[in-house]
Amino acid sequence: LAALSSRPLHTLAPGVREALRLGAYQLLFTRVAPHAAVSESVELARSVEPRPAGSANAVLRRLQREGPPPEPEPPPG
Repeated sequence: LAALSSRPLHTLAPGVREALRLGAYQLLFTRVAPHAAVSESVELARSVEPRPAGSANAVLRRLQREGPPPEPEPPPG
């Protein structure tokens, strides 16, 4: 999720990070409708801390549009 965010995830409240993880899981691994996964996760984030809900929305919408970022290359050796 950090690769999809314009701000460091450690600056978000723990509950907001958890809402992002739940939303990402729903988008990537379940048959929950994407709009529902994003909407419910953003509402959950908003219930924890209203201000960063916009960031949560942006990160999850980007994940929905672009899919997960590529895995980093393993170090040689």
